[in-house]
Amino acid sequence: MPSPPMPLTLEQQERWQRLRRWSFDPEGATLSFAAKLARDNHWSLPYAERVTADYRRFLFLAAEAGHGVCPSAAVDQAWHQHLLDTRAYWDAFCPQVLGGPLHHAPSRGGSQEHRQLQEAYARTLASYERLFGEPPAADLWPAPERRFRPRQRWRCPRLPLIGAAGGAIVGLLGATRAQAASSAASWHALRSEEHTSEL
Repeated sequence: MPSPPMPLTLEQQERWQRLRRWSFDPEGATLSFAAKLARDNHWSLPYAERVTADYRRFLFLAAEAGHGVCPSAAVDQAWHQHLLDTRAYWDAFCPQVLGGPLHHAPSRGGSQEHRQLQEAYARTLASYERLFGEPPAADLWPAPERRFRPRQRWRCPRLPLIGAAGGAIVGLLGATRAQAASSAASWHALRSEEHTSEL
């Protein structure tokens, strides 16, 4: 991975070299960091390797951009995985590589925070291009309006799985009559409510 193209101070060059040398793989691990990302997120290994490379760039941005940074959803998954190895992250990586702590704050929700995150993300994209001399890959770092599109509401339909019709519907899905009865009972228990889920 090449160094950022902008002129770096000696301290920035050293930080970049420490980031490049750091292994996210725990000692003795049989599954690499990227392979674990691929497995847990249903990604291809090449995609997970690209995410891991851009996670390194994100970490450099966090230290050098001069403003709060916001990761893409894919890079955030790499950060979450990295944080799971708490001793390596807090006791070794942050002090030895970054030179200080890098906290991950969860979203508290609300329209004001949504705007702040979208603005931080847009600044992160701009700093990425400024520091690395190229725009981030769109499949890893979507545009802010796509990354922070309004949440969609999905409604789970109430299915009348009653009697022979219910058995026939579930039967078409490959279920047994016992499974059909169980499904019908579950739907009946929920039928008085409307269920929504925010994604």
